[in-house]
Amino acid sequence: MKGFILKSDWTTIKNLFLVAFIFVLFFSCTSSTNTAKVKMKIDSQTAHVNLGSDVVKVGDTVKLYKNQCEAFRGIIDSSQGDTVHCDVEYLGSGVVSRLFNNEYSEIKTDGSFEITKGIFVKKEDVYSE
Repeated sequence: MKGFILKSDWTTIKNLFLVAFIFVLFFSCTSSTNTAKVKMKIDSQTAHVNLGSDVVKVGDTVKLYKNQCEAFRGIIDSSQGDTVHCDVEYLGSGVVSRLFNNEYSEIKTDGSFEITKGIFVKKEDVYSE
């Protein structure tokens, strides 16, 4: 019959979906990033972040930043509502003081600022400046 998919075609389609699913699953689980968020504030200079042992080790230096955002009503297109402009502000540095597992670690800052909501952390590149 014209227009119907044969049984062998369904097998091929299922195999392609299986390969695509495994590919997406593998790369979504194995990719690691050098940027993390503060997940829990311990005190004014200590926090738990989602940088784990697959990215950092105890003693690694990290830099801490915060987005400073402003909203402007209808500047670009009034039909779109508020337009947000954000600048990244460098706050200071810290050190990885403890590893919990491959997903989380503890950092201590240099004391030049207080940990607050919205701070994000980047592992310092060995080759930077």
